[in-house]
Amino acid sequence: MSRTLGQELKLAMESFAEKGEGALPGFLALYHEDIAFQDPLVRLYGREDFGKAMRKLIARCKDFSIECADLAETPDGLIYLAWTMRLSLKVAPGFVEIGPSVVVPGVTHARGRDGRIEWQRDHWDLAGSAVQAFPGLAPIYRRLTQFLA
Repeated sequence: MSRTLGQELKLAMESFAEKGEGALPGFLALYHEDIAFQDPLVRLYGREDFGKAMRKLIARCKDFSIECADLAETPDGLIYLAWTMRLSLKVAPGFVEIGPSVVVPGVTHARGRDGRIEWQRDHWDLAGSAVQAFPGLAPIYRRLTQFLA
């Protein structure tokens, strides 16, 4: 039985996190040449720019992992994949090799066309992730979110 595009994406994301640069060609092969990608930090168009961003992510991380969880797909090609990313950034390579570790839960919302992903939006909490990197901000952030809720 063949795998769905969502199942292929889940396996490719896990392989990319485990093997890094070595898994990148297989990971990028799942994406349409004209991929439109967006997350809280970037908006990219085209597989070449998407690949550059993935290479930059790998290069900036000391430790990097992704655990994929729930996967849902619709008959019209929509993919929803829940994941948890764990990473430690290299703050200043050669000076400060490792920054704080953060755990980032998120969801990928993607759309396939012709067996490849043509559109992807990753949803995750940028502010909450930043607060993890600076624990002294956590009480302020909690009070702010409680106030706004």
